[in-house]
Amino acid sequence: MVFNLEENRSAERIKEHTEKEYTRKFQFRLLSLYLYFISSFVFSSTICPVKALLKLKTMSQKGPILLVEDDKDDFELFKNVLKDLNIKHKLIWFENSIDAFNHLLTEEEKPFLIFSDINMHLQNGIEFKTKIDKHEQLRKKAIPFIFYTTTIDRDSINKAYTEMTIQGFFQKASDYNEMKKNLKIIIDYWECCQHPCTDY
Repeated sequence: MVFNLEENRSAERIKEHTEKEYTRKFQFRLLSLYLYFISSFVFSSTICPVKALLKLKTMSQKGPILLVEDDKDDFELFKNVLKDLNIKHKLIWFENSIDAFNHLLTEEEKPFLIFSDINMHLQNGIEFKTKIDKHEQLRKKAIPFIFYTTTIDRDSINKAYTEMTIQGFFQKASDYNEMKKNLKIIIDYWECCQHPCTDY
């Protein structure tokens, strides 16, 4: 009777050990499969995960800042603020939105941000952004677009947010230090923010 009890205990221990070993092997295989999937996902050239995000950070998040502004004095002020803030992004200035749009069509480098005035000659900022949204290639680039203008009205704000895709609507500060603070907040935000992966 004692012998049978010890034999049963021994069998139970063997069974328990076998189950633990099977579980351990199953977990190991599951982990291996998971790591294989992750590595394939990351290094595949047809998917846009970590590898593409690193590439994207190098390209778009280090791309130039485009300023579309028809007032040269405002451009000089904007440039000086970026210099004081030690912003490393190259600044590209356009006096009208038509030239800016043509630049976006022909330039391969993806901008980091677009700052655009609204009240401009030839074509205003609302018309400029509407053209971008209607252009399939430019729309898919999803370049962060910010209206940065002297005078604002409720109709323009409503139209910008409800009829097009923008990432901000700001009134130019009359005080230099206030302008520095506002631009620093905007640029710092987009430096930290993940940009969409559109460069497949």
